[in-house]
Amino acid sequence: MECEYRSGYKTRYSSIRLPASGMAGFFVVSLQDMFTFLVFIIVLSVLVLVHEAGHFIVAKRTGMKVEEFGLGFPPRLWSFKYNGTVYSINLILFGGFVRIFGEEAEHRNAPGSFGHAGFWRQLAVVLAGVIMNLVLAAFLLKAQIL
Repeated sequence: MECEYRSGYKTRYSSIRLPASGMAGFFVVSLQDMFTFLVFIIVLSVLVLVHEAGHFIVAKRTGMKVEEFGLGFPPRLWSFKYNGTVYSINLILFGGFVRIFGEEAEHRNAPGSFGHAGFWRQLAVVLAGVIMNLVLAAFLLKAQIL
């Protein structure tokens, strides 16, 4: 099969004809696009880190055992353990998590677990992430960084 492109070049190896505009330019990535994507990843990681730090700090302060504080989603790239908590950096950087002991049903009533804590302590841990994001936004606006 023969196909003619805009330049007049003919080939027998392809039956696909790319348009001169439209989707052909979609796959071209410039350095500015890559930089923008990198900045997006960094900003998202900071937001997630601050959000999860809110859950982490309040859980620790209210006496809950935090099993893991992770930036990104597994598989795990790097980690270390300090004071009974595993701190990890994971491969997929779109997110993060705080694993609190007793969130699962089997350890719900154990001392130091999320389920063993009272309602107000649980509520404080759940709301702490959003509150930390609001504190970050207020700080950035006050410092005129945003």
